[in-house]
Amino acid sequence: MIAYIANTLIFILSGVIIAQSIFSIRNFDDNTGRSWGYIFLIYIILQVSRAIVVFVFYPALRYFGYGLNWKEATIVIWSGLRGAVGLALSLSVKSASGDPKYLSAETGAMFVFLTGGSVLLTLIINGSTAQLLLSLFGMDALSKSEETMVNYAKHQLLRKAEEFSRICSGRDNPFDWITVGGYATCIKDVCEDTIWPPCTTNNSYLDIDDMKTMRVCFLKATREAYWSTFNEGRTTESTISVLMESVDEAIDLATQGLHDWNYISTRLKFPGYCKFFTNVCPPRLTRWFVLKKLQDSCHICSAFIHAHRIARQLLLDYTGDNGNAAIVIAESEAEELEARKFLESVKNSMPEILHQAESRQVTFSMLKCLDECLNDMEKEGILTEKVVLHIHDLLQVILKTPGCTLYTKGSKLTSVWLIGNGSVTSKRSPFPFHCPVDSTYARGSILGLYEALVGKPYLCDMVTNSVALCIKIKLESIISLLAQGNGVEELLWKECTIAVAKLLAPDMFKKFSMQEVRGIVDERSVMNTFSSQEIIETSHHSINFLLSGCLRDQTTEQLIECPAILPCSILNESVPYARANVMGESSGSYSKYKVVKEARIVRVDNISA
Repeated sequence: MIAYIANTLIFILSGVIIAQSIFSIRNFDDNTGRSWGYIFLIYIILQVSRAIVVFVFYPALRYFGYGLNWKEATIVIWSGLRGAVGLALSLSVKSASGDPKYLSAETGAMFVFLTGGSVLLTLIINGSTAQLLLSLFGMDALSKSEETMVNYAKHQLLRKAEEFSRICSGRDNPFDWITVGGYATCIKDVCEDTIWPPCTTNNSYLDIDDMKTMRVCFLKATREAYWSTFNEGRTTESTISVLMESVDEAIDLATQGLHDWNYISTRLKFPGYCKFFTNVCPPRLTRWFVLKKLQDSCHICSAFIHAHRIARQLLLDYTGDNGNAAIVIAESEAEELEARKFLESVKNSMPEILHQAESRQVTFSMLKCLDECLNDMEKEGILTEKVVLHIHDLLQVILKTPGCTLYTKGSKLTSVWLIGNGSVTSKRSPFPFHCPVDSTYARGSILGLYEALVGKPYLCDMVTNSVALCIKIKLESIISLLAQGNGVEELLWKECTIAVAKLLAPDMFKKFSMQEVRGIVDERSVMNTFSSQEIIETSHHSINFLLSGCLRDQTTEQLIECPAILPCSILNESVPYARANVMGESSGSYSKYKVVKEARIVRVDNISA
């Protein structure tokens, strides 16, 4: 929509400038006759130059990428875009004109006039004859596979119309079905006695374009099945990303066969660097990584098999006993066999992994089904709103559906949330100097811990954006942990730094996973506590998180309250709105602050390393 509006504005502006130039610039009328001749000459040169370029690169265009035959090359020559870009460039030349020493106003106006004229001829001549050229080459005709799909759609519409007729026949006042059905022109030529899908068809043709169309339809059905499993909570974001990438890759190679499993199989293998980590990392960490990788692989294979089954059935409903469809179905069954072999190998070596993966998928699906059933009962008026909310809370004690609010900004602190799976997003920036950028917290995040340590209400809204396993930890449990000592308090402060960092600087930390952020804070951070009236210096080459207390900038005399990021060069490069922060900056390599209230600061070094 924005591109359409921009194109329209460019054409309107060009027309206005051309008209204004004709009436305001001297000697423009004297050159108009010759300029019209130049327009036709430029138009011819454009056609010839485009034909030469396509002809020179035709061998490369034919054998690389998607391929290009001579009919498509002709369409590229004749129907290439010549419009908004050329006019925009000519308007740039016009805006730069006006200085007789370099570019006069007459020359700038002539640029716009000649460009607009060539664009006008392109729209009138090429635009009006492009459809004729497509019909002449037979490129707008439906393939046999597409004709089969059209017939299927017509039969489905006919079946729906007949069902509607039976429902409406019970009305008290009669109606003329012949008149009503006459408006459904798309199903007039459909024979009601035809059996669909047809039992037999001509299986002798194996046209490449037909096969490509059939495979693309199959892959699109597979993609929709993937989205369904994701909405049901049976797959995670990382899993659905791999599956969608496999579909995109397979569509690009649709002329060669179904290749989505080839892409998936490469993602199921353990990377080469894993062998190095297994030798240097602790056995417990290595085992956790292997189990997590295998569990994700099982999810991918299960979703792959489920989606291919649905797509095969849809393809049979569309085409019936079709030769091309039979080939695609055979390719799909061969790929499903490979996926089953992988699951079988996991089952034989580590059966508990497959059991956990399947149990997790079934659990998510069951809870999603129960939630939908509860919503249906509410819509039917069977249950009151109070009863629905009570049952809904019982249903989501641990597993939260997408859009569920864990807590809201300013509400009283009652508990801390541990994200076991899924993802949660902060929906409002609690600080006036920040842009409204949402921060996403993935598996392993501890939310509300910072508020528990400083004794503040919740800083922002936290809403799930997927099916999430959220474990609720009571505030009393955190207080009892703090009473144990033995470095527990320092560990909790460093852990809450992760959530504060993603909240205050989402643009900087969004490129890191939760495990990477935790590693950075654990390995490269130092926590210090400063007494009141103490003067501290912060380097501009490190990030300093003010977790508790408050400071006063020695340069600007601004009061800085927690939580906050003290200014640094790294932050200014990564977060564009950091310079608008009320914390100020120093012209040197250090900033000085005076502690107003006992402050706790965590310094993180080499964040970009």
